[in-house]
Amino acid sequence: MQSGYEGYELTAAAERVLDEAARWAAPGAGHDLAAGALLLGLIAESECRAAQWLRAREIGQEKVLARFPGLERRAEVSAGASIAPAWLRSLVRAAESNFAVQLRPTTVATEHLMLGLLSSDGALAQWLDASGDATKQLAAEISGRQGLALASTSQRVEPTQETDDVLDADEATEPAEADRVAELRVESLETDLEAGVGAAAGLPSSAQLDQTLLDEIAAARDVGSMQRSLEAMASPATPQAVWRILDAAANRAGEGLRVVEDFARFALEDRRLVAELKSLRHDLRANLSRLPAQLLLAARDTPGDVGTTISTAAEQTRADLAAVVTANCNRAAEALRSLEEYTKLVDPGVATEFERLRYRVYTLAKTLGAPSATRVRLAEARLYVLIDGCVRGAEGAAAATRRFERLVAALVDAQVDVLQLRDKSLTDVALLDRARRLRALTRGTTTLAIVNDRADIAAASDADGVHVGQDELSVADARAIVGPQSLVGVSTHSIEQAEAAVRAGADYIGVGPTFPSATKEFADYPGLTFLREVAQRVALPAFAIGGITLDNLDEVLTAGIRRVAVRDAIAGAAEPAAAAQAFRERLFAR
Repeated sequence: MQSGYEGYELTAAAERVLDEAARWAAPGAGHDLAAGALLLGLIAESECRAAQWLRAREIGQEKVLARFPGLERRAEVSAGASIAPAWLRSLVRAAESNFAVQLRPTTVATEHLMLGLLSSDGALAQWLDASGDATKQLAAEISGRQGLALASTSQRVEPTQETDDVLDADEATEPAEADRVAELRVESLETDLEAGVGAAAGLPSSAQLDQTLLDEIAAARDVGSMQRSLEAMASPATPQAVWRILDAAANRAGEGLRVVEDFARFALEDRRLVAELKSLRHDLRANLSRLPAQLLLAARDTPGDVGTTISTAAEQTRADLAAVVTANCNRAAEALRSLEEYTKLVDPGVATEFERLRYRVYTLAKTLGAPSATRVRLAEARLYVLIDGCVRGAEGAAAATRRFERLVAALVDAQVDVLQLRDKSLTDVALLDRARRLRALTRGTTTLAIVNDRADIAAASDADGVHVGQDELSVADARAIVGPQSLVGVSTHSIEQAEAAVRAGADYIGVGPTFPSATKEFADYPGLTFLREVAQRVALPAFAIGGITLDNLDEVLTAGIRRVAVRDAIAGAAEPAAAAQAFRERLFAR
């Protein structure tokens, strides 16, 4: 994934699309040819979602070339040739105008590029889909997958079009405001500002308002804000302490957001949360760029900061991952409040933006909640084993109970991450007894205890959660029974069901059946294709299920799924613990 397009991160597929587009239109090509080149790039990436969207509307290479006859694929292109940042920026802005929350700087995928084309070019959208609903349909699809609220009509901001030098990355046009600021010269500013800036920042005159600072100011693209910042730099009424406070608060805010982002990325593996946190950090940097960077850096005095040597015992320890996340959400919010208040002395407009960022952190903290130890353990889980009540033939209840407890104890010792009790043959009394024994044997261990189907049994036994199928309780109804801290998993058999489970608030999903098994009969098997779709489009923990054995495990892992749910291959093995260990070794080796 690359970040070379003004802060936008591109998926590998999107990168290949842009590289292919650069082969179809020469540097300096106009908007129409660039749009056609991008369509050809999307079509060439045949497995991407945008290509699928185009195929569904019978848009292929021949049809695009017929509409854009000026396009011709070049065998060789100059090094570094690609879509210009300015035009890519305009596409993403056009795409994000469909949503109440900005995409930036989350990963830009092929469907975002497609949505940007549709949103920025009405004639092209009409050609691609005569019904006129193409843009709304694609925006709704992205909204459903990423959990982004669609913008209302009143919220939509029509994107501006930046078309000059479309494929020349070195000559992307900048907005007019930035052009005017870029024309400023150090010489023209030194006379008016040198004395004030030098006194305020403690810098020698040769270090003032150098080209780096001018570039940073130009990048902010807010002339009013630039002027106010310049005036504040020159004003002796702005104490140096203000710049020290702003610099320290900026560092704290960025550090706190990065810590939380690492949790969302590596513990939860939640693309939507990672995207929002990246967006927050990007917008924080953008807002800070409207303040004079030279003064912030010049005011920094870490050795002389009396606060660096003062700490409390609570700061030195964290009870668990949940405590780390909570502490750093609070750290970011408090730092943003400090930025907001002290920036009012320099630029009230910038202060307002810090206030908005603070409210976004509050919302994010609520979304994360205080991640329970249960959910943290789920995020790290790889091996999920289904077991029954171990009742065999006409043997006595006591013997069956002992067999059940031996199996559970062995699998807990083998560090199975999740054990699900699933046995439709047991009476309610017997099922509850087994669930309570499962809970007793897993309590205080790293193994989660889940009950299949029966939210009431899960609640009564104090299990870690319940797993429901497509024809059973909804996620909301199950959670109303087991409580907000308990896990709710959902069986899914198609990408539509998987994405619906995400929207419904499931904590994890089972995906399959992958291969035929002796446990359940299905009319058809979505198989490895379904696993690949889930791996690409769903952020929730997803466990492949259905006929998985050590012999076919590599096929599952190659499809992009790193978690599996098995029954017979482990619970039915002669040595369940050894079988579980073999699975774990393979799962954690990848």
